Amino acid sequence: MKRCLPILLLPLLLTGCGSEGFADRMYTRAIGLHGNVQMSVQGFEQEGCTVVDARSIGEALQYEEAAAGGKVFVGHTELLCLDGTCNADAPQELFTGEGISPGCKVLYAHPTAFLRAHDAAETVHTLRMAERDGLLPRTDLSTVLEEWQGIQQTALVPAEGGRSMVLLKRDGHVTALSAEACAGLRCLRHGNSLPSVTLDDGSEVAVTSAKLRRTAENGAVCYTVTLRTDAAPGQRRLLQEQMQTGCETAVREMLAAGADVIGVQEVCEKYGIPADPLPEVQVKVEVR
Repeated sequence: MKRCLPILLLPLLLTGCGSEGFADRMYTRAIGLHGNVQMSVQGFEQEGCTVVDARSIGEALQYEEAAAGGKVFVGHTELLCLDGTCNADAPQELFTGEGISPGCKVLYAHPTAFLRAHDAAETVHTLRMAERDGLLPRTDLSTVLEEWQGIQQTALVPAEGGRSMVLLKRDGHVTALSAEACAGLRCLRHGNSLPSVTLDDGSEVAVTSAKLRRTAENGAVCYTVTLRTDAAPGQRRLLQEQMQTGCETAVREMLAAGADVIGVQEVCEKYGIPADPLPEVQVKVEVR
């Protein structure tokens, strides 16, 4: 009979007799932060969101657990919504203190209104496809937190479900970018892919390769974008003119906002140029 005891006890151990079961847990798919601190949470297979008001991230999670009736796990969160009403301390605490994934996507949107009206899974899919197609830069939490650590303390974040972009400062200040500036940033963001470009005449040009060279000369930071395409000469000319305008617009709006989301600080450090205030940034687009 003693030999049967382990077998008889095994089902109890697996089901956690007297312990927390999967039904008592909530895995968050999306979290929104507003003010100090209103937290909106959308779980997997959940419509809408649960909203609590608290004085800290830890307290907000406790309230969310009380509402969920069990432990709340944030490690699988795929989307973080921010609206600029809270500073960077709250997302940083979610990352360092609560274990939210560094690969979590970040979106500028009113958290409660957005999560009540949207399925986070569809939003994350849209953001990932936009990144793959070169329409958006990387928008994961680790990138945003890293940019907030820069001298200008500003991150580039998608907005409106990924259809536009904003400059979001660490203190919550927001600057919306024009469509031209967003297009230019597709070229100027280091490591961003650019498989194709839709020209102003409606035609689409496939880009076989895109290279970015960053140097410094006479106290200015110089960006050279080289695009290669098999398009006809007329389309290559339109592509060069359009992307030159977009890149210049992106730099102008970025500098006017006192922001750096294209690695100017990194280039300054490499060439020994002061990065604060930001130096002149020159851009040249070549199409071959």
